[in-house]
Amino acid sequence: PSWLESLAAAHPTAVEDVLGPELTSELNEIATVGSYLMLLQRVGHAAPSLATLFLPRLRVWFDENGQHMREGEDSTRVAARLREVVDVLLKYGDAKTREHICTVAVQQLGDGLDPVFAYVWLPTLMRLDPAAGTERLEQGLSGVEPGPEGPGVDWTSFLFGESRSQALANLCIPKFTPALLLRLVRLAYRYVRPSEDISHEGAYSPGPRDHAQRARDILLNALLSAKGSEGWATKLEMVNDPLLADFRDRALLIAREKSAEETDGVAFSEAEVTALDRNREAPPATRDGM
Repeated sequence: PSWLESLAAAHPTAVEDVLGPELTSELNEIATVGSYLMLLQRVGHAAPSLATLFLPRLRVWFDENGQHMREGEDSTRVAARLREVVDVLLKYGDAKTREHICTVAVQQLGDGLDPVFAYVWLPTLMRLDPAAGTERLEQGLSGVEPGPEGPGVDWTSFLFGESRSQALANLCIPKFTPALLLRLVRLAYRYVRPSEDISHEGAYSPGPRDHAQRARDILLNALLSAKGSEGWATKLEMVNDPLLADFRDRALLIAREKSAEETDGVAFSEAEVTALDRNREAPPATRDGM
């Protein structure tokens, strides 16, 4: 209810004492097909001052039960439950909490891409530490033969192509360096080969292969948009990679265009912004401006 936030501000211990055990009970129920974590979802959408009351309880559950699946539980719902808990902890937790979750994710992915929990841990690791996530992805796919379908297609689709995963693999953050993006582009072109792409006519429902093809394009565009000297050097390395030889000339042209745009994109100083506001025009700063 709308008044619960005010009540929690005045009596935080009482609110947690009443609702906290309900939350724990909900998390400890057997995860079956169709099960719904109503209270956990409400916490995930609550105001920070209210949601943080439950973080210690969620942290205890995460450490004690997050990596286990009991007899009779549905694996999809088990993974969904863990994902929702992790999302709440990352949304409202502090830096120490995020560091702890990152450490657990690295540990849980140490033995490969588990068919249940890796779909929680790898996107989470990509979000917190893209370099470690990319390394785990490379290790998990090593030895996998490329094909029109398979683990390489599925993981590329899941991490970078499906709309519900974009927040977990935001390629725009600085941690996704040009060198890291190049590694991901190489993985995408190795396991989602253009020669095996699906072409559709008319209306269709996209599947993992379609999402994977889209993900490959997203990764390539992110790399081509990389700025600075490191971005330019990485693009040159990319166009000389035999794996990407089919579009070498086109990629080099785009890279040059992006570099030219970056060179001409001169930022205004504070004084120039003031002059623009006063005079309604700015002095030319580039050749095209002249």
